[in-house]
Amino acid sequence: MKKNWIRIIAICLLVVFVGTTVGCTIFEEDGPRRTPSSTPKPTPREFVGQITFSTYKRSPNDVSAHAFAHDFAMIYPNVDIVIDEMESAEEYFATLDERIKNGTIGDVFVIDDSRIAEYVENDYIVDFTPYLEDLIEYKTYKRLKPHEILFDAAYKSAQYKKGMYMMPTDYNHKFVFINYDLFSKAGLSVPGDKWTFEDFVRCAEELSKLDEVKIPAVMDYLDPAIWGAFARGFTGVLFPEEEEEEKSTETPASTDENGDATPDPEASPSETPAPTKKEPKIEKPEGSLYYINKEDSIITLTLTNEEVLMGLTELAEIIKQGYVQKADVNPEDLSGIGMIVTDKMEFNTWTDVLRNAEFEWDLIHFPTLPKRFVGVNTLGLAVSKKTAEVSEEQQDMSVQFALHTLIQEAAVIYAGNGESVPASKAVNAMKFWREYPVRGKNTSVFATYTENDFPSIMTYLMNIEAAREYHKIG
Repeated sequence: MKKNWIRIIAICLLVVFVGTTVGCTIFEEDGPRRTPSSTPKPTPREFVGQITFSTYKRSPNDVSAHAFAHDFAMIYPNVDIVIDEMESAEEYFATLDERIKNGTIGDVFVIDDSRIAEYVENDYIVDFTPYLEDLIEYKTYKRLKPHEILFDAAYKSAQYKKGMYMMPTDYNHKFVFINYDLFSKAGLSVPGDKWTFEDFVRCAEELSKLDEVKIPAVMDYLDPAIWGAFARGFTGVLFPEEEEEEKSTETPASTDENGDATPDPEASPSETPAPTKKEPKIEKPEGSLYYINKEDSIITLTLTNEEVLMGLTELAEIIKQGYVQKADVNPEDLSGIGMIVTDKMEFNTWTDVLRNAEFEWDLIHFPTLPKRFVGVNTLGLAVSKKTAEVSEEQQDMSVQFALHTLIQEAAVIYAGNGESVPASKAVNAMKFWREYPVRGKNTSVFATYTENDFPSIMTYLMNIEAAREYHKIG
């Protein structure tokens, strides 16, 4: 019995000794507790300064730019954001080129994809490419990868040559304005979510029978976003070499975690092939539309593909019937027009008239085609170079403000009250932006978009070519 007690006492003393030893390694005398070493989490860079953000209101009560700036300041509290805001997109884009040239544009500003090529050639805007590696969202510590976050068309439309010069935020998309009063008088019901161009033409034909209708339907069929949608809407291939390249099933070379090619470790220097520049696939065909891709190969536009011809023939038939006209719309004439294919920027110029309109109207989505919907222009944020005036730190700070749009919560804030279609896949999927206008009878104004629903690449490629020709002539 006595031995057992001795054994128990010895064990207790051993426990006390071990506990005291461990305690000494954790606590310092009159000091904080020591914790095991671990890899420190990344923290935002300490920016100090001021950024001017040039933008415009998307609606009279739009405060999304201010809310977005506030969200950025939560991460970078020592950065002061000055909002340089115009009342409308029409006013903003009418003066943008001049402000870029005379240096009165902000450090960060809104741009559309049609201007990228010209601004890059003139060295007006910053290439984001060097900033895109190892981007971090500091709440979740997840990596931000633009090509995964953004719709494919938005991501591509932001690129020129080998750089990325815009952070895509939303789309200036096409939709249809309809006059419900005229529809009712013509005995027409509200078009459904799945209406087609056959329905569009039928409605225009019935509207043309009314004396009070000045124009049954307005649509700018020369807009690449529209005729390009018809050309591709029947699975047509417009740029064979480019689309064939994208569909290539060739096994890619090994890459590292950043997507860079990695050499075969077992290969000798003589066995490792040196990188070679691709030769142009074809000579530039005179009189043809074309563009030069990132490998400096010439890509031609073909209108002879069978499916392309089918789509363009469909558009030609619609035009030939005379119910659809290409016309400039005066807001005062809206009461006499049955349908108008328009976009958000044009629509916003009608706000004052429509606020006091004595007829019922609404917005509905663009008629569907067999494979694709209508094209769009991509909008986003660019950073002004102002090379002689801005320090490297100021430029880095401005770029970080533009990159903030890649964070999902920030992109939701930037989307505002739902008056634009987000370029972010995750934000787009939330569908909160689809209910504008709230009083509308057709709530699918902006049909759920997927990657293949945006043939804006069509507009993008033509913009590049137009910019190249501009600089050759100018």
